[in-house]
Amino acid sequence: MSRLVTNELDLARELGSDQGMFVLFYSSWCFFSAMFLPVFESYAERSPGNFCRVDLEYMPGAAEEYAIEVTPTIIFFKNGKTERRLDGEPEIGLDENKLVKFIHSVSVPVKT
Repeated sequence: MSRLVTNELDLARELGSDQGMFVLFYSSWCFFSAMFLPVFESYAERSPGNFCRVDLEYMPGAAEEYAIEVTPTIIFFKNGKTERRLDGEPEIGLDENKLVKFIHSVSVPVKT
């Protein structure tokens, strides 16, 4: 299971990973986030040190800081910097195929 991050200090620690971190920004009230969360969690179980999640209800400022306009959105960070991002599509969200392609697009070995 991915780690739920609920404050800026913990998020900064997670983002500092030199191995890379997939961060799911989502909203628990969002239908598309609720549908995608189990998919994200299934990949997080395969590589738990590389996945965390931020519920924007706990950290509303993160939406502005990371320019999250649609939930769910995944940003891949390495050494504290954004390397790639996968934004959800309005009224569609994200799916497993998009996640797998995104994982393969970065240099982190995750079993898919």
